[in-house]
Amino acid sequence: MGGAVLFGFTFIGIVSLVLTMAGRYYPTRPAKMMGKITIFYGVAQILAPAVTGLLAEQTGSYSDALYAAAIVMAIGSLLMLKLKALNAAADS
Repeated sequence: MGGAVLFGFTFIGIVSLVLTMAGRYYPTRPAKMMGKITIFYGVAQILAPAVTGLLAEQTGSYSDALYAAAIVMAIGSLLMLKLKALNAAADS
């Protein structure tokens, strides 16, 4: 139960931070970016469990799904760093 509560708090925090970033990086049309983020998040919430189930069924383990999640997170982190660098260059 404690883990679920802690995970829920991180979820709320991450969503708040991302929506704040969308408003900061796209000040003229933040709602458009927030809508796109919401759509992609919703699609991922639907597809990820299905893909995880298929991988677990084929391999008999969740390890491949966890590796795939780690790769997607690493790619997302790199893209965020690139966005930050692009905005820093634009501000200069």
